[in-house]
Amino acid sequence: MKSKGDLQLLRRQIQTWNDEHNDLFKIEEIENDQFRGVIRFFSFDDNNKIQTKCIIATSLESTYEILQAYIRKTDPTMFASDFTVYTVFSNGGKNMLHLEYQLLDYTDCPLIKQISWVETAHDARFLIKRNRSLSRLRGKENISTDEIESDMALNKTNFILHPDGMISYKQ
Repeated sequence: MKSKGDLQLLRRQIQTWNDEHNDLFKIEEIENDQFRGVIRFFSFDDNNKIQTKCIIATSLESTYEILQAYIRKTDPTMFASDFTVYTVFSNGGKNMLHLEYQLLDYTDCPLIKQISWVETAHDARFLIKRNRSLSRLRGKENISTDEIESDMALNKTNFILHPDGMISYKQ
């Protein structure tokens, strides 16, 4: 259980979050130290078009558990380990846009990360990226160096976070 001070800080952050966001993304307390809210994830389809999916999650759910829910909504034949989740931060002014990427660990709690953006004043988004090399090569016994390098090149993707909050793919 969190300390009383930690819970008070968390409740203030949630109140600020709720004041600054649409009711769809409202975070609500469901128990003493557990919260529930909607998390919006951005991803790219096979044609590099942006897709968004919203997942209802609790503050105790890990990235891995949320990825499982995402997969149930999108492609149940995939595995959570076929994906990675990044937090994409925009830390620049209107004229100069600087992006920072932070890989979420499978044990991180995305809703807690999202709430923390209030304190840091980050303009951030969650980006789900498919690890094509892992999913394509799954089950193969003999994998050549060329295949691995080819898939690594496929996964080197450039993303642009626009001032309006949208994310696009740069070829």
